[in-house]
Amino acid sequence: MHKYLANEVERWVCTQKTCKAFFKNDVRGTMIEDNSDGHNHLPDSCQMLMRQSVSNACKRQAKEDLFKRPSKVMRREITADALSVLTEADMTQVRKAIHSARAKERPPLPKTLDDLHIILHEYDVKTKVGERF
Repeated sequence: MHKYLANEVERWVCTQKTCKAFFKNDVRGTMIEDNSDGHNHLPDSCQMLMRQSVSNACKRQAKEDLFKRPSKVMRREITADALSVLTEADMTQVRKAIHSARAKERPPLPKTLDDLHIILHEYDVKTKVGERF
């Protein structure tokens, strides 16, 4: 499922980015439009689909709890089916995905002294005594 269009029409697309195949369903589930002419590639492997689902679940969990260790997040989200399919390289990719998802949550570091002053002013940072920083 890619997105909802006007009048609650659903647009479904192929999981491969280079494939232009899609179809549209209305509210009742009947197909309105079908463009599956160029849809002639091999299906995605079970390992890749499992890695994507585990990676997405881990990223979502890591954003919710920023201070939980990545290994705990991964152990919580990996099922027995995924454990039998995924390799060590897949787990490394999931760990990197967790890191990048958390990095996007943090604000960027200021590049200049002026940027630092702007950030301090926006967040209204105060000292222990209560004075403005």
